Amino acid sequence: MDVIISIAAKFAEIMVAPIGRQFRYILYYKDYLKKMKTDVQKLEGIKNSVQHTVDEARRNGEEIENVVQNWMSKVDNTFAEANKLIDNEDLAIGQRSMRNFPNLCTRHQLSKKIKKMIQKISEVIVEGKFDRISYRASLQVTITPFGRGYEALHSRTSMLNEIMLALKDANIFIIGVYGMGGVGKTTLVKELAWQAENDESFSAVVMATITDSPDGIEIQGQIADALDLKFNKETKEGRARELRERITKEKSILVVLDDIWRKIELTELGVPFGNDHKGCKVVVTSRDLNLLSCEFGTQRI
Repeated sequence: MDVIISIAAKFAEIMVAPIGRQFRYILYYKDYLKKMKTDVQKLEGIKNSVQHTVDEARRNGEEIENVVQNWMSKVDNTFAEANKLIDNEDLAIGQRSMRNFPNLCTRHQLSKKIKKMIQKISEVIVEGKFDRISYRASLQVTITPFGRGYEALHSRTSMLNEIMLALKDANIFIIGVYGMGGVGKTTLVKELAWQAENDESFSAVVMATITDSPDGIEIQGQIADALDLKFNKETKEGRARELRERITKEKSILVVLDDIWRKIELTELGVPFGNDHKGCKVVVTSRDLNLLSCEFGTQRI
């Protein structure tokens, strides 16, 4: 008889625990629902914060880490699942069992799903703590703008090698290329840009063509386009600050300004060099030797 009682007691103990857990789903249904809604709002705030950082990185021409993009998609899917549960909850309110009592079966099922969703949201929040959101691409300019339009001639090759050697000199920041119109200055610097890009001498290579009536904003735009930089400012001064900040992010950058007709203040454009950014080298071409030597102060011509 004692054995029978002992077995019965053990059986009751085993059965009561699961029943208690199932009953809690019904008892704490509203608490679970309230917590899920609160956690959804918390996750939405975290996502918005990450999105702001992503938007800023893209404006600066940076690539977004795959893990961040995957997390953003996971968040959207989580929101969709949570909203579906909320919609089902609204539907369940209108479904009453006999004598106007809540449908306990429906409430139990929803409560169980909501509790699982709370756990999922918690995990997604933890996954949203990133060490890094974005990164700079290894090359900022495609080869197309500097495509080789000619086969290298021996005379040009020697001049090109001389310029490349000067660019490697830590004490030289501005190099001038002088020659009359039609002698091939543009062709030479395009070849220079092509070679600098292909042998990865610089982390970024940009080129801007200047007119006889230089427009500072237009020049800034050409450089910014090559760096995938989107300006937020409208004024030349505001853009100069943004461009300067973007260029200083490059460890080494070659800026080619082709066909200069008159003096241009590089610092006013937002092109830092020398002590401001020793990794920035500038090559300018002009028909005016005096302009290169006196106005630009080029260290090699």
